[in-house]
Amino acid sequence: MESLMLYLTIFLVTLCILILEDLSYKYAFDNNNQNIKFYHRKFYINGILKKSIFFLLAFFPLIVLSGQRFFVGTDYGNYLAIYKQIGEMNLRELIDKSKYLEPLYVFFNKISYILSNGNEKAIFYSSALLIFLILYLTLLKMKEKFKISLTLGTYIFLFFFFPLTLNIIRQMIAIVFVLYAFLFLLEKKSLAFLTLIFFASGFHNSAIILFPLVALNFIRENKYKYLFFLILLSPMFVASVLELLPSINLFSRYLAKYSIQRNSISIFDVIEASFFLIPIFLNRKKILKVFPESKPLFLISLLIIPIVVVSSYQFWFSRMSYFIFILMIYFFPVIVKVQKDKKSKLLWEIFFLSYFFVYFILKFYIVGTEGIFPYSTLHFVI
Repeated sequence: MESLMLYLTIFLVTLCILILEDLSYKYAFDNNNQNIKFYHRKFYINGILKKSIFFLLAFFPLIVLSGQRFFVGTDYGNYLAIYKQIGEMNLRELIDKSKYLEPLYVFFNKISYILSNGNEKAIFYSSALLIFLILYLTLLKMKEKFKISLTLGTYIFLFFFFPLTLNIIRQMIAIVFVLYAFLFLLEKKSLAFLTLIFFASGFHNSAIILFPLVALNFIRENKYKYLFFLILLSPMFVASVLELLPSINLFSRYLAKYSIQRNSISIFDVIEASFFLIPIFLNRKKILKVFPESKPLFLISLLIIPIVVVSSYQFWFSRMSYFIFILMIYFFPVIVKVQKDKKSKLLWEIFFLSYFFVYFILKFYIVGTEGIFPYSTLHFVI
């Protein structure tokens, strides 16, 4: 219970700071065109300075929580061993290591090792800093473009994704880059999208699977209905593709590690996918009316269906769902935004807050997924 209270207290501190930041933007005013502006002129210090202050106040406690842990998260020992090994390597050995482990992650470890003089906590601090920095920059971009809540997006991340940052660190770094890349897809900036996906794959090679999504920028919207049916039918032919992956060096190491087979669809996976898709498609018309550029993301969200189906017999493939679930941080605040009356806004907010809180308690505290309970440091266990 003490560990749970620790997590919830730090989450609350972060969210309270972001509520203040949301409020500081709420009544911002642009004298030139009478539109809401991104910065409140009375609160404005300097754009970069203001963001830096809020970032440090909001996310520093989470970074410390991530960095000071000791064997919290099921893969803690593996990441520590990799960090120590890479830290002792010379340039030639680093290049050789990059043939078997994602190159950007290899050099990220080496830089962390050098800057910290080999401190064992450095890789966990630097990973958390990178994850939360990219997340915050993404949330700010969404705030500026769509005028949606920083607080709700962060709440979703904390109660759904934060435990994953203590375990699947490489993939979580890739996932936050992918979330930012999706915003470039909305802006039809294909090169920027591909660049970020390439960067994400440098931390976790599974992100490379998302490269074909750039095609959505070149397909006429009246053809999307065909893509809709193609996505729904994709589990019928994806099995043959999966049979080829073990022969590809890029994926063979990963598949060897996660080669567990299933015999049926997980009920928990179905529930997760349902709570993801149902709110999005219940509000589809409202979202497209206010934000018509969101149409490609609706198609991408449907990819969760073939992922759940394929995961029923290829367990490793379930990890791909996180690249799709990260869209909750975009869609769910947008759903609240597009409601016409305050009562509907409030009901959706209560639903999202309740669902993710219960999700966190059930999955991570009671079931014990990701191994984040009890929380411990080198000197004490809570």
